[in-house]
Amino acid sequence: MPAFLSCLAFRPAEAPMAGGRSRGAAMRIVLLAPFATQPKGTTRARVLPLAEALVRHGHSVTVLIPAWDNPREAGCEVTRGPLRIRWPALPHPVTPRLSLVLVREALREHPDAIHVFKPKAHSGLALLWLWARASRIPRVLDSDDWEGRGGWNEVNPYSPLQKAFFQWQEHFLPRHCARVVTVASRTLQTQMWGLGLPPERVIYLPNGASRERYAEWSSADPEPVRRRLGLDGLPTVLLYTRFAEFRVSRVVEVIARVREAVSHVRLLVVGRGFFGEETQLRQEMAARGLGDHLVDAGWVAERELPQHLAAGDVAFFPLDDRLINRAKCSVKLIELMVAGRAIVADAVGEAREMLEHRVSGWLTPPEDVQAQAAALISLLQDPESRRALGQAATTRVWQAYDWDHLVARALAAYRLAGAR
Repeated sequence: MPAFLSCLAFRPAEAPMAGGRSRGAAMRIVLLAPFATQPKGTTRARVLPLAEALVRHGHSVTVLIPAWDNPREAGCEVTRGPLRIRWPALPHPVTPRLSLVLVREALREHPDAIHVFKPKAHSGLALLWLWARASRIPRVLDSDDWEGRGGWNEVNPYSPLQKAFFQWQEHFLPRHCARVVTVASRTLQTQMWGLGLPPERVIYLPNGASRERYAEWSSADPEPVRRRLGLDGLPTVLLYTRFAEFRVSRVVEVIARVREAVSHVRLLVVGRGFFGEETQLRQEMAARGLGDHLVDAGWVAERELPQHLAAGDVAFFPLDDRLINRAKCSVKLIELMVAGRAIVADAVGEAREMLEHRVSGWLTPPEDVQAQAAALISLLQDPESRRALGQAATTRVWQAYDWDHLVARALAAYRLAGAR
């Protein structure tokens, strides 16, 4: 795919123009993303929606995206009024020169504030260079995952040297290189306090949803998908996932117990694992005599996602109780709420913030297989309760997780860091 087509696969909300809703003077802001828009999610689901919201509130924004993990995106630019999205060309060698390219491109904008996403790898190095050169530009650091020990260091196949370096970055950069830190979860807020940051320097900024991006989700018609996947008339549990949050064996056990009460239940999987976990799921389901109960849709294109999520009667959102899950703010959970799904989730981390038990979701004790199976059975057998939970979940999203509301927290962070 040509580079310009790859980077244009992300299209900002149509013509977001500067408005008059922001308090204080308009600012020039640079958002420094951690990696490409695909295949990982932070840039696509956190950085870019925040940029659009900032523009809608009257500010000029440049987003710099280092596409080291997807070189097809490198070397192009998209402009929508006061929003510029730029994928710098990749230097050779990428490390450490890419971080220096990001610094140069950021400073060229003469910004009032620079917001760096993830205290890790290339974006983290760029923040280190900004600090080392004693730049007076207000610097804000964002953390949306726990990266080091107990976090992604335990999941990804990094070398020992990489693990040690990411661990050092995650501890050093928030304490020394940024004036303010934004965090996507209450657990990350606590972690930053534990590193010695004053509470007033840590701003809670969860992930959110944009009405423009999800405008058509509430009217998605699931019937064509259900017919194509052979789900017509069958009670369906939706698993929307990348498989990083839970043990596959637990999902299999829950579905086995659900089948005892709902014999024709189907498990609809939307998504694909980082390490081929869907293969393990198929094998374990087959070993338990549940092979015919699995419908694996795999990775689904964004334009088809609303119909696939709507095809599930109830969504199961398992979260093993560990630091990496407590620290994250799942966009997938937000999307399930936007889609109006009745959700059964472990009471772990941000799920406890986002869902009110038996009001906008159904929370169970962490990793309690029997409680989760009972909740799924109850909702599969009660369409009215499913409808009420789903509607309340959607209402909750737009009340508490609309980017047009959350953007005020980012602006507060920039001003606290010294932006004027």
